[in-house]
Amino acid sequence: MGHDITAWNGNVDLDNLREQYKIDDWGAEDWGKRYKAYCEQAQIAYNRRAAWNPLNRALYDALGVVEEAYGGCSGLGVELDITLEMLQIGLQRLQNEEFIGITHDDKEDRDVSQEITFITNCINFLEKNELPSLKVSFG
Repeated sequence: MGHDITAWNGNVDLDNLREQYKIDDWGAEDWGKRYKAYCEQAQIAYNRRAAWNPLNRALYDALGVVEEAYGGCSGLGVELDITLEMLQIGLQRLQNEEFIGITHDDKEDRDVSQEITFITNCINFLEKNELPSLKVSFG
């Protein structure tokens, strides 16, 4: 179990891309290569935290989507529209170590660099493409 959070590229047709790379053809030897190529075009950012990780909730807290998307040992399987403003606030929260509801036992438990990278990639994508929001799935 764990938290798989993905920001999707809204500038591509994900269904067509899925067909193009035959993502549902699991048995083929080259599936891993095709899946990697699909992800490079389909995903803006990806973040994973194990269910047991004390920071598994940090990104949810930063974005303000705990009630809508956090399910304890994993995400709730929802896709939410995340705005540029939500991302900017989230980045500030992470940089200021404002992890609502999270306790830290030691310095290692404070490393949210992967969440900062996730949010930064999303902000850069939105600003580059002059978009107000993007879709993020929480699994």
